[in-house]
Amino acid sequence: MASLPLGPLTPGVVFIVLGISVAIAFSTGDVRYLGVVPAVVVGAVACFRWPAAAVGAVFAITAFSSPLTAYVGLPPVGTADLLLLGLWLGVAYAYLRNQEDRPLWLWPGLVVPGLFLVLTFVSVFAADSTSFALDSFRLNGWHMAALFILALAPWSRETLQRIALAFLMVALLAGLYAIYRKVVGPSAAELAINRGSLLRPEPGQVFFFGSFPTSQDLAGWCALLIPFSTCLALHLRGRWRIVAVLAVCACAYAMLAADRRSAAVGTAVGLAVVLVLYLLARRPFGGRRLAVAFAATGSVIVLGVLAFSITVGQSDRTSQRFQSLTNLDDDYTYQLRLTRWEKATDVAAERPFGHGLGTVGRVGDTRTDKVPLAPLLDSSYLKIAVEQGYPMLALFVASIVWLGGALALRALQTTDGLAASVAIGACGTLAAMTFLFYTSAFVEGLTVLSGWLIVGVAAAFFTSDREAETNAGHPKGST
Repeated sequence: MASLPLGPLTPGVVFIVLGISVAIAFSTGDVRYLGVVPAVVVGAVACFRWPAAAVGAVFAITAFSSPLTAYVGLPPVGTADLLLLGLWLGVAYAYLRNQEDRPLWLWPGLVVPGLFLVLTFVSVFAADSTSFALDSFRLNGWHMAALFILALAPWSRETLQRIALAFLMVALLAGLYAIYRKVVGPSAAELAINRGSLLRPEPGQVFFFGSFPTSQDLAGWCALLIPFSTCLALHLRGRWRIVAVLAVCACAYAMLAADRRSAAVGTAVGLAVVLVLYLLARRPFGGRRLAVAFAATGSVIVLGVLAFSITVGQSDRTSQRFQSLTNLDDDYTYQLRLTRWEKATDVAAERPFGHGLGTVGRVGDTRTDKVPLAPLLDSSYLKIAVEQGYPMLALFVASIVWLGGALALRALQTTDGLAASVAIGACGTLAAMTFLFYTSAFVEGLTVLSGWLIVGVAAAFFTSDREAETNAGHPKGST
């Protein structure tokens, strides 16, 4: 990547940046804003020069948000948002410099998700409170938009490969940290963050949360990474295959130790999608895919039983909770959710086009100017239905199906093994996300950002003529 050609414009740029910073600080009365604009500019330059490192840093923040807060003092959501803004500016500048070499092309798989995001942003200005609506969009739409940063970035295949491998390393490190915390126990600082993140903390009861604020975040994040890491383990060779396998094992242990049933089911759904698509993908993987897939299926079953026995199986209470999945009619937790969903459905039906962003969910629960319409939804789909209406909910579901189908189709058609494995892994991640959206408000918060980044890097392989260049210079199945 070429260096920034600021040249004689540098003094002018510096004065403009400082002027904007002073103006913002003066208008808000907060001197802390003096560093926001310079930080964004520096971040944009860094993201332009080292895009793989920048994306890897954002991904690492999603995995280590609790230690970053406890030991470094960094706000994880704000830091991630600042890096995302830098990535947007860096990608925009890259297109300005290389517009003739790589014209912008909107891949058809991104059309429906893009339409959903545009309409969601427009709905911000129709809400009863623009500030609360913007906060809600920041937790939902802004993080979903991260997939477009990667999907549309004019980066080389090597850069995308480094990003995918960085995701693997972060998954392994997060899993190993979870094992470490399971052995030695949580620190006082991290435990305080966990208790402060819970809506209704119960005295004396602490679910395992690893490097995340809550056990739901840990289990959900691992549920997204296990299918992705599994598919890369099927394709990669040498030391990176070892890294991928270890990441799957460590994340599986952490996910089951968190004792979240919905994440376990979501992981199973994602793995099923990965294995089916891998068996169907003859072009990128050839005949060896059959033997590899069957061996991987057996290994996943063995590892799953082993991880279950040393985590969930150690406690009668947790074992009974997982066994109740076979009879949800008698499961108190699930029946309680059904009651909440029925009430939320009635609230959503009151206004076909929604009550407005920021009326439910995390933002809605913090508002003091009005009574929450439907607290504790435990469903991302119902959150969208209540806030934006059923038409937007249908569009959101369509965007996930459309995007997943487009990725699966390109994965089956391409001859590039790396692109296919990343795309199939992203389909598994998207399938797990789809299920987690059903069981919790997973669509908002920092954890889901990792899933959108995985989907974005998969889409990036198919948003330019990069594949034709790859097939000419890289043999099938190579890394």
